[in-house]
Amino acid sequence: MQGADGRTRDIGTGDYVEKGAILAHVRLEDMKNQVAQAQAQLDQAVAQHTQADQDFGRAKVLFSTQSLTKPDYDQSQQRFNSTLAAVDNAKAALRQAELTLGDSDLKAPFSGFLLNRYIDLGSLVSPSSPAFTIADISSAKATFGVPDYCPEPRAFRTATEHCSAGRHDSVCGHVTSISPSADTRNRVFTIESDSSQPRWSLKPGMIASLSLGEISHTSAASVPLSAIVPCPSKPGCFAVMVAQERASQWTASLRKVQLGATNESSIAVGGVQLGEKVIAVGAQLLKDGDPIEVIP
Repeated sequence: MQGADGRTRDIGTGDYVEKGAILAHVRLEDMKNQVAQAQAQLDQAVAQHTQADQDFGRAKVLFSTQSLTKPDYDQSQQRFNSTLAAVDNAKAALRQAELTLGDSDLKAPFSGFLLNRYIDLGSLVSPSSPAFTIADISSAKATFGVPDYCPEPRAFRTATEHCSAGRHDSVCGHVTSISPSADTRNRVFTIESDSSQPRWSLKPGMIASLSLGEISHTSAASVPLSAIVPCPSKPGCFAVMVAQERASQWTASLRKVQLGATNESSIAVGGVQLGEKVIAVGAQLLKDGDPIEVIP
């Protein structure tokens, strides 16, 4: 391809290639010789079959007038059939040689950028050896993790942001995959989000910040993540233990909540008013109505 200085150069890392572009090819002399040899064998087989066809035609005429014996007629027919089979075999060999010649060119299977080049001019390579790594970055996939109490992420649109060349770009995508099990080390579920990016602003390996859904800037109550407990009466729902005072006695009151966005070690919840006391330590050990002691 043409370089920045106007000179022709070999394609390399960072170049953009179109689908079907020839990236490399093996030495063609051997393949071309095989095609020429297969073509010569086909021509020879066709010539022999043409002669056998003419001989068999004369044999049929002579045999019909009883001027040719049955063994001579059978021999002429056998030669006709054998030369016909030889022609078919030569055609198959020629097609195989042409196919091998066509496969000598390594073409780009899709349009994209070259990430790596593993071969150089004159390299000796073996079958199945990698030659190039091509990346199609017209779409990007982001992988991230969420805790088990995060709202259903499939209903959200993910916004992927990154900083590039002094500007902030935002790319919107959709959740395409949610792991059915949590990671045993950090107890988070792996989620994948795909997004199209016609400007190629995202590159493979970039670190991006992601957010799920629309971020609300209204005042909402936030509680520590440790305060979230499963709702025993409704599987799949969550609740918190709110400290309530009744007749000078503090008790734990189970209250169902709606989870919102997380921020470090806290999470926004709906169903809890600002200023209410929420039990953050040992909430999972309490039951609704258990007496507690509030430490000032």
